[in-house]
Amino acid sequence: TDEPIDFELGSDDSYHVSVCFYDAAGNTHRVTKNVTVDTTKPSGNMELNRGERFATQSSVMVNLSTSADVIEMAILEVDTLEQTVDCDARADYRAINLSDWHDLSEGDGVKYLRTCLRDAAGNTRLLPSDAAYEVILDQTKPQAQAIVLNTGRHITNDTTLAVSLQAVDATSGVTHFKLSAGENCNMGTWQEWSSGGDFLPQFRVAPVDHDMRSVSVRFRDAAGNKSDCISDEILVDTAPLQMDIFELQGDEGNRPGFSNTERLRLSGVQATAPSDGGGTCAHFEISENRYFAPAEATDDCDSNHAYTLKDRTNNQMKSLFVRVVDSAGNFSEPVEQQIYLDYTGPELRSATIERENGANVVARVPFAHKRDLRVYLEYAGEP
Repeated sequence: TDEPIDFELGSDDSYHVSVCFYDAAGNTHRVTKNVTVDTTKPSGNMELNRGERFATQSSVMVNLSTSADVIEMAILEVDTLEQTVDCDARADYRAINLSDWHDLSEGDGVKYLRTCLRDAAGNTRLLPSDAAYEVILDQTKPQAQAIVLNTGRHITNDTTLAVSLQAVDATSGVTHFKLSAGENCNMGTWQEWSSGGDFLPQFRVAPVDHDMRSVSVRFRDAAGNKSDCISDEILVDTAPLQMDIFELQGDEGNRPGFSNTERLRLSGVQATAPSDGGGTCAHFEISENRYFAPAEATDDCDSNHAYTLKDRTNNQMKSLFVRVVDSAGNFSEPVEQQIYLDYTGPELRSATIERENGANVVARVPFAHKRDLRVYLEYAGEP
């Protein structure tokens, strides 16, 4: 007969099963087979992409550790984290390879993978057993959107620059940035990135007298992709201008060094750049003390300026200090000039006219017949 005969064996083990055949004449024939009963599912563990959550290449490594009876495997991508798989019904098994590559489906995003194991007896096991293994495929570099130095000012006298940055990454997110001196992003160290509005990293540049300085940045996402390099530049000027000597006089044509009014006139006020430097004047500051507290700023860089003394104490020597402020905000060393303030005129107390006879005064008379007279003045104060 060709009909199968059901024969029940015991628990998992190796058995010898014999079949004896008899014919009508009493002849016999015995056939014995060794049979192993195995109803236990194979065991194993699965690791994807060497444990990394993100992948930048579409081909990822699948590492397996299994029980010794596993002979076949099938690696498959599923649609969701919880999606299960009927491993008994699959027809795409291949020989077991404990380290094998698997090609992910196209497009950035989360990918879910599971593996079916099968032993020689046909028992199967789904890995992982509770939920799929996930990996995020990110093959797109971050977008470096902006770098702005010192909130967009074109010039500064500070060697510590505030750097405003903007970048986005749609899949794994921006995690690090690297600032470099120059335009090529070829220096610097990676720093942790924060997308908060108050995030304003700083970058130091070398002191320089009126020269351009560039700072570049590159961004990196969680998957390790690096953005293009972008840069910004700013004029750095840490060297002040130099003040020249100026002239100071009263506003009413007084003789040099004296004034009979608190209104003063400054002339010849000018500044020059160092021989090996640059810079331009923004305005001058005028003060009555060397600490410029308070100070009065001029509207321009003209060489002539008017100033009204704040301290108007009479009969005193007054000092006036002037310094130049350049377009970067540097202050020059001040130049001092002095003037004597005296707005109280001399007091004429008496005047006497006498005639002369030779070298001697002979009389004090109201009339004289000679043209040579001597005049005596009595006064108080500085004439």
